[in-house]
Amino acid sequence: MLRSILLLFICLTQLTYASKNKTNDASFQIKDVINAPVRHKGKIYFLSMEGILFESNFDQSEVKELFRTTKRSASGVAIDSNNETLFFGDGLHYDEISFFYAYSLKEKKLKYRTQIKGHLEKTPLYHNGKVFVSGGKKGMIAINAEDGKILWSINKNGPKKLHVDAKPILINGRIYFTSVYDTKAIVGVDETSGKVLDFFETRLAPKSDLVIVYPYLISLTTDAVFNEKDRARESELLVYNLRTKKQTLDYKLRGHYFFQPQISGSYVMLGMSTGDILKINYMKRELLNLDIFPEPFMAKAFKKTNDDCFFSVMGRVACYNLDNKKTYEGREYLRAVIGETSKIGSFHYFPSRLGHLVLTDEEVTKQIQKKKK
Repeated sequence: MLRSILLLFICLTQLTYASKNKTNDASFQIKDVINAPVRHKGKIYFLSMEGILFESNFDQSEVKELFRTTKRSASGVAIDSNNETLFFGDGLHYDEISFFYAYSLKEKKLKYRTQIKGHLEKTPLYHNGKVFVSGGKKGMIAINAEDGKILWSINKNGPKKLHVDAKPILINGRIYFTSVYDTKAIVGVDETSGKVLDFFETRLAPKSDLVIVYPYLISLTTDAVFNEKDRARESELLVYNLRTKKQTLDYKLRGHYFFQPQISGSYVMLGMSTGDILKINYMKRELLNLDIFPEPFMAKAFKKTNDDCFFSVMGRVACYNLDNKKTYEGREYLRAVIGETSKIGSFHYFPSRLGHLVLTDEEVTKQIQKKKK
């Protein structure tokens, strides 16, 4: 999937240069990113797809290269509870061997590197002295955060092979993740032993990251690929009840979505590959098609005060206001935005081929208010 992302980035490069972008010399130094940064003592840290670990100020006008991974990387960065160590991986979908890294922020050097027979394309999860890593065909892996030793790994449930390319989440002592390809399923394992405690197979592959609104696990499933030519290829919004161990919703949708769903109260807000902006009540099984945008969405939705917003692949913002129940759009930054959007303080981070497009709350507001007038 990440190879497809790289190709899509390259195809959209010309749009980046031809537009009124908020770029600087640091943007050209960073190049392509797809994941969110983490914060530590007035700085942010993130990994480019070239495998470079960067330290920067909040607006990314000043950046410093700290470390280079062995291979290209689509991994995000996690930080430990003491805010002293960063964890990340490398390798793309076709890599048979990849590496997991721990980098000391205190000493500003690599602590260790662990070899993995797979690829590490997602942000690791740190919890209680352990780091949980999605390892592709290696499955889910638990690593001792202090020394990098593998504590356990699981890539099968009985005869069923598990291929894990999703960000893990922690719920009540269990690590939940999704499996694609040979076995399409949501899997929950004991965080200490890796023993399978919950296993639910799905009709389509659960390719979005999971989100928990206890007792509900929410995901989008599809057999589409990231550079799917058919934008309308179907997906399903899947809701799984952890108490009853039953599926409570499998809403069929036009188009697909590969990132963590945006939750607003009892609603799931989605910007689809078709340009559809959807509002779905996952409790009452109600779907509202709020609008159809002229461009596909290939980035995680984001929140701005009382608005749910979506950045299109062409860099246009569409927002839905919960008060007036209307959608509106802005047309300020034509930059290819693809990946995991995020917010730190008053700064929004939108991944692109030239680092993150960084906008403050005020800048986003100005952009959409200009269009509303």
